[in-house]
Amino acid sequence: MTPDDVKIAQEVITSITTGDRPFMVLFCIIMLFCIYMAIKVMAYVKGVNESHQEQINGMNENMKEQREEHYKMVAEERIRADKREEKLFANMDKNTEQIENVATTLKEVQFNFTSLENKVTENFDYLLSEIDNVKTQVTAKSNENK
Repeated sequence: MTPDDVKIAQEVITSITTGDRPFMVLFCIIMLFCIYMAIKVMAYVKGVNESHQEQINGMNENMKEQREEHYKMVAEERIRADKREEKLFANMDKNTEQIENVATTLKEVQFNFTSLENKVTENFDYLLSEIDNVKTQVTAKSNENK
């Protein structure tokens, strides 16, 4: 550098540092920094927003899959419940039929017991009357023998 170049540079620096220019330069630098930082913050916010949107979409898809699985599970459970109910009613019908048969059998047994009781009573009465007849015959014979 020549002394003239140094002198020109010195004059430029002196002219920049005097008056309002240093504050304007500083203000411009600060404004450029603020604009740069605003762009960075906006990019970060946009990235976070996109990330949240992806998470929400993923959650919605998972919820949809869970709803479908739950619906299938409920439908299968309903089918199993219907089959159990069908078997239950079939067994209830069989039980009802068996109970009716038992009731019929009990009526027949009761009738047979009643008729057996009547026959036993008739036979007992017949035996009593025969015993009385034998007693009277024995008494009559013993009175004749005396």
